[in-house]
Amino acid sequence: MHSSVQVTLANREDYLQFYPMLLNEQCLKSTGRQLHPAPRFVLSNLEPNSEYTMSVQFRKTSGFQWQYSDNEWRPVGSKENPVNEKAPEIQHPDGARFGARWNQNDTSFNIRLTNKSSTAELVGLTSLCKYMIVLVIRQMLRQPDGQYAEHGDPLEFLFPETEFIAVSRYYDPRVSDIKSATNKFSSRNAKRKRSLEEQERSAKRKCSEPVTSSEFSPQHVQYCCDWNYFNYPHYNNYYNFNNCQSSQSFPKYPPVFDFYADNNNSWENQYQYPSF
Repeated sequence: MHSSVQVTLANREDYLQFYPMLLNEQCLKSTGRQLHPAPRFVLSNLEPNSEYTMSVQFRKTSGFQWQYSDNEWRPVGSKENPVNEKAPEIQHPDGARFGARWNQNDTSFNIRLTNKSSTAELVGLTSLCKYMIVLVIRQMLRQPDGQYAEHGDPLEFLFPETEFIAVSRYYDPRVSDIKSATNKFSSRNAKRKRSLEEQERSAKRKCSEPVTSSEFSPQHVQYCCDWNYFNYPHYNNYYNFNNCQSSQSFPKYPPVFDFYADNNNSWENQYQYPSF
């Protein structure tokens, strides 16, 4: 395989939120937990007309198991030799592709981690052990029967900044805060999303309820429409009640409206509402 092949970690900044000051933590679940950050690689100098496969290995960086005590991770138990273990590996779903294609676009992996045995979709890791992400590139030759055979030795690219410890829950609150702020799959963000969805459903229910005349009093006007309809000077769209999206209090009245005019009918004469 061409020795000048180069690989860089496209989203290295995501890992530098932890490395080297913090030890990143990755949660495991029996049904699989999304790896975050997920690696993205930029490849170059692959032979354009040769075919390659990509895979990610999770290689142990320590023979110890670890425990979190006094705000730091400490090794426990007797040291084992991680070299004797086969590193869990997951193949890129695109399979064998020409080098020109791999060189053209970033290569990303959608990986789920489990504390069970590895499957085609899940990577099985051991809790409280340290791992590092390794990209493995294999050159493949197509055989007459259409099958592929590996050609030459694979190339391995190690990224120390991707080191993490596998856990069943987050231990370091600093890591937990970073994950919650950046990971759309985090439990906190999931709860926040459910809360927002419930608020939206509640707003839509209010949109369908009959509106009383008191809701249009000068002291408190309720609108039930898209905020974009209130962009001055598109007054014709101010009260488009057929595009209900949210229910909020109108923050202030446009200057063209005189709610306190002596003639109370001026409001209805100038701005006609649809019947409810």
